[in-house]
Amino acid sequence: MYSGNSIKPCCTPSEPPAGTQTPVPWYPSATSAAITEIATAAPAPRPTFSLETGKYSSVQTLTISDKDSRAAIYYTTNGTRPSTGSAIYTGPIKVSTTETVKAIAAVSGYSTSEVEWAAYILQLPQDITFTPSSPVTYGVSPITLSATGGASGNPVTFTYVSGPGKLSGPNNSILTVTGAGTIEVAANQAGNSSYAAAKVVKASIVVKPAVLTVTANNPRR
Repeated sequence: MYSGNSIKPCCTPSEPPAGTQTPVPWYPSATSAAITEIATAAPAPRPTFSLETGKYSSVQTLTISDKDSRAAIYYTTNGTRPSTGSAIYTGPIKVSTTETVKAIAAVSGYSTSEVEWAAYILQLPQDITFTPSSPVTYGVSPITLSATGGASGNPVTFTYVSGPGKLSGPNNSILTVTGAGTIEVAANQAGNSSYAAAKVVKASIVVKPAVLTVTANNPRR
């Protein structure tokens, strides 16, 4: 295909046209406007995580690596998309709470990689220590129960199980004795996003009968 300003008519089909000829590239929908092809750099290899998405019952260590040893790795731990302005990876990351980690790799001559990510749900164990005073004697004043819980920060609450007593007050921590026998109380602590609920701990409080003191009104009898 040719174009020009002074092309002379051909005498035969095999005779090329005379005058100035300017070659024009051909494309299926080519026009006289210039056609420009813009090349996009290939992305860098996506980072890889040593720790898979999942639930864990202990603190974990996450290592991030990349197939290209020249890669700079950038990451976030709050679930947002990382950029080259995010924290740069310099060594293993301690995963001690529920979080979503995302990372990208940047290599000179490549565009930034696709995002690699993983979600970690931490349900660390917590324990309750509950050892109320026992025995007590019937007639004792209301007893304030106390227990030491785990690291979730949630309060330890108490539940009546059985026996001659009743609970009231903040977190059911006030025990009123209503008779002699054995009272059983359970201590509980809820979990949160990082800690599992504590295992319920039960304790028994033995209540001895009150001592009956008889005083004679007539000392001669």
